[in-house]
Amino acid sequence: MNNPTLISYYNTFLDHLHDENNAITTIERHQYYLDQIIFPALGGEPLCELTRETAGRIKRIAREKLSGRTSERRVALSFRRYLKYIQEHHQSLAFDWRDISLPKIGNSDPESFDLDEIKFIFEQLDLSNFYDLRLRLYFELLFRAGLRPSEPLFLNRTTDIDVENERVRAYDEKKKEHSWIDVKGIRPLLEKYLEFRFDNRPELFVGGTHFMQTDKLDLDGIKSQIRRFKKRLRKAGFERRIYPYMFRKSLCTTLIRSGMDLKSIQLIMRHADPSTTLRHYAAIKKEEANEQKSQFMTTIEFPMVNLSKQVA
Repeated sequence: MNNPTLISYYNTFLDHLHDENNAITTIERHQYYLDQIIFPALGGEPLCELTRETAGRIKRIAREKLSGRTSERRVALSFRRYLKYIQEHHQSLAFDWRDISLPKIGNSDPESFDLDEIKFIFEQLDLSNFYDLRLRLYFELLFRAGLRPSEPLFLNRTTDIDVENERVRAYDEKKKEHSWIDVKGIRPLLEKYLEFRFDNRPELFVGGTHFMQTDKLDLDGIKSQIRRFKKRLRKAGFERRIYPYMFRKSLCTTLIRSGMDLKSIQLIMRHADPSTTLRHYAAIKKEEANEQKSQFMTTIEFPMVNLSKQVA
């Protein structure tokens, strides 16, 4: 492609999002911001001439056309995602996609569950029911392995699952390769789930019923089941929000509360930057931090030495 412009890779980008098994709503949101905000402003810009300063105009344009910092941030996220795709699959740019900074929308606390809440949620799932068993396995892979919401749906039950040693394979973005992750305690659930499978499909998660598994389960299918499950939780008295990422964030917060060092947690969560681990995943409030500090300080004692000189 001679002298491609910013809009040149639009169709292949959408195909890439579908291939990554993104939710339809996510793809439509990226498509909307690209069509309505980004391309009208910069679509004809040759990529070889695109600079960080020019690309940075998108945030100002979004601020003028949209209301709210959240919408402005979403436009920036879509733009970063598109530039990342171009850099990784087609050509280099004069700047890195990470150079497009994200507008701040305030310091909202990350959401997570404590262990009692996770136990209550799991107890509401009937493991004699294929749908509930599948959802329980999905939740536990997010919490025990720290997988991202779409990652369990890409697992191959033959090549990516080691039932005996309780391990799963996940893609490490930093190393650009798949690596094994320990998932201790999940073997009984995995074995029970695999007993329910009467099909020969390679995917770990499939759609359909107990007696007729049809095709690969996608993120939309999981979210649809979670929405139905929420109604059961409310009837059981559980009023909190519940969405897939909360289980991964709950693992991070649980490990921090256990006293594990930040570097180890960063490696477990597969974050390239440790600030991501603290800023976006650690759901620890200021009051809780102060209480932990106070409890720690009560364990410290220093000797009391009288240094005053005696008067002769």
